[in-house]
Amino acid sequence: MSERQIIKAFLVHLGMNMWTDRRTLGKIAEPEKIDYYRDDLFSSHLQVDDVEWNFLLSELGRRGCNMIVLDLGDAIAYKSHPEIAVDGAWSRERLKNELTRCRDFGLEVIPKLNFSTAHDAWMGEISRMVSTKPYYAFCKDLIAEAMELFDGPRFLHIGMDEETAWNQEEYDYTVIRGPELWSHDLRFYADEVKKNGGDAWMWSDYLWDKSEEAYAKAVHKEIVQRNWFYADVCDKTALPDHYVRKLECFDILDRLGYRQIACGSSWAHIENYPNLVKYGRETLEQSTRFLGYMMAPWYSTEEHNRKRHEQALELFSTAHE
Repeated sequence: MSERQIIKAFLVHLGMNMWTDRRTLGKIAEPEKIDYYRDDLFSSHLQVDDVEWNFLLSELGRRGCNMIVLDLGDAIAYKSHPEIAVDGAWSRERLKNELTRCRDFGLEVIPKLNFSTAHDAWMGEISRMVSTKPYYAFCKDLIAEAMELFDGPRFLHIGMDEETAWNQEEYDYTVIRGPELWSHDLRFYADEVKKNGGDAWMWSDYLWDKSEEAYAKAVHKEIVQRNWFYADVCDKTALPDHYVRKLECFDILDRLGYRQIACGSSWAHIENYPNLVKYGRETLEQSTRFLGYMMAPWYSTEEHNRKRHEQALELFSTAHE
């Protein structure tokens, strides 16, 4: 394998209104026992505090991280669409200043939005106007502004995960685009990113139950892939059938000619991320199309999540030693 810098990215949240279109916990059994749902409701205020933000920056800077992916959503007071900003949203100037600080810590910074209909509550009323002229205009504006704010990043993560009935069964409002429209809109987002000087980057779970041919037809090769795999082991002989397919998707994506970044997490299993990196070193890194890894803890940037962040950081740094 030719020498190249492997991406070692960490996902950090500014916006948190990307995982729900519900205002209550609905039918979830015993929600008080599920810690992560504390951050899984729509919130009208910013779920970021300076103490935790500063902690994460300083820790990532010393733990071998070279890329931070910032989930934006409605956490920024955008010039183009100020109406979606939550209370306490960062101003454009604050974001610019913090991006400079990130780079001072040696971190490449990548913006992330999410255009999946399962994760678009951050859009406000526009989320209920999917695939209409106002919707496309809104998405075009936000992509252009994010690319401008981040000074022309090489990627913009566009989400696109979990657009299924199962993932939205507790939502107040459910939308699932058919294959042709999903592919059309995906290409629209990717083209807008390209017009602004970068490449779109997306979650790859649409491949989990699609044929290789169908996925290759629907998803352009220029779109960087991020298959996510959160099981505790990366051994096909020790995995349930539904996880085997998810693991195989790393090889399928490479075979189809996509660049990819593998995503693991401390959210479900603490063994996951180190095992995924080990698996990647033994198999995936042999391909020049493999770009690296990302840790996704899936908790808001608030001090009450410190222990979770510390755990994710320790797993991250240990895996990349």
